[in-house]
Amino acid sequence: MTSILDLVAQQNAELAPAFVMIDPFGVKGSPMDLIGRVLDNDKSECLVSFMYEPIRRFHGQPEFGPHLDELFGTLSWRDCLDMPEGPSKKRFLHDLFRKQLKRHGARYVLSFELWNQGKHVYTLYFATNSLKGCNLMKASIWKVDVSGGYAFHSAVAGIPSLFEPDTGILARQLRDEFGAGWTQVEELEAFVMSDKTHFHLGHLRRKTLSPLEREGTIEVRRPLGGRGFPPGKGIKIRFN
Repeated sequence: MTSILDLVAQQNAELAPAFVMIDPFGVKGSPMDLIGRVLDNDKSECLVSFMYEPIRRFHGQPEFGPHLDELFGTLSWRDCLDMPEGPSKKRFLHDLFRKQLKRHGARYVLSFELWNQGKHVYTLYFATNSLKGCNLMKASIWKVDVSGGYAFHSAVAGIPSLFEPDTGILARQLRDEFGAGWTQVEELEAFVMSDKTHFHLGHLRRKTLSPLEREGTIEVRRPLGGRGFPPGKGIKIRFN
């Protein structure tokens, strides 16, 4: 990958639109700087496997320090060395990796934990510069077949599982984000498509906004004779 990116740079060109799967064995071979070079190309996306168990096992051994420096692209991971083993330490490292992906060029970062029979196997991070790509990846994950004892779980705090959808959660997220003022429907769409929620655009209109309007939880301003929540019609909503 380095040689390809070097060649692209020598030609003063841009990498062709690329979906790059980065699946390291352990903690070596996927430096954050290299991921950043891929993401510098606006139409390129990365799907990265993050192996927490090898990091947990070896992070205290001095010879692994340089590899982890490269993996995270920062020395900040060392702040976890004095933390006790447990969820807080794991969350610290997972959040740090997400932050570093954004610092290295990703506008949107999604993370999904892969579990097998009650055990966390690894976390997948999807890094993209495309709002549409972010939404499509979320929609794809919602369709994953969970047979065979595997299950994806959203890494968004407080959301137990992608496969137990409760759009009441999305309604609360929208209220928290936009408050009680009038908001264009397009702004709600951009929020739902982004990495700020694990829901995708297919959950917004019929499954969330329509029930809220029937319940009287939201007010809707739309052109006379209009119905639904089509974009580009000047429709605004306000939470009561």
